[in-house]
Amino acid sequence: MKSLKLLSLALFAVVAFTISSCGPDEYVVPFSISNIDNDVNGSMNDSEIIGKFSITNNTDTELTLRWKRQNEDFPTGWESAICDHILCYDRTLSERDLVLDANATEEIKFNFYPEGVSGSGTADLVIYDPVNEVESTYTVSFSALARQ
Repeated sequence: MKSLKLLSLALFAVVAFTISSCGPDEYVVPFSISNIDNDVNGSMNDSEIIGKFSITNNTDTELTLRWKRQNEDFPTGWESAICDHILCYDRTLSERDLVLDANATEEIKFNFYPEGVSGSGTADLVIYDPVNEVESTYTVSFSALARQ
């Protein structure tokens, strides 16, 4: 009887230790940003002034991220749009999903359209993993100058 109690106690200790050491998995940001070209300039007569960066899916599976254009501050008449590896999106679109193949690196462009108006402008492109927006949010801030 005593050995059964000891065996039960030992088994309980092993189970309790196993459960206590099984915490939630640590979140690892599944993408990285590189090759940032975010301070750009051109002529007010250029059709577009382009900032860009590379984004890499650091996983072995397809990854769906989300981007948002925010804090746009540029002269009246200017517009902007985002282009990914698939296409350039409508100038009125301010957020969209971005699907990256496993281990892929793609270029993202922030296009400023000065429309013949000189001046300078700024904007942010926020990218995050919808699975964990708090820990994965990355902001690329762009500035553009359109000279006369």
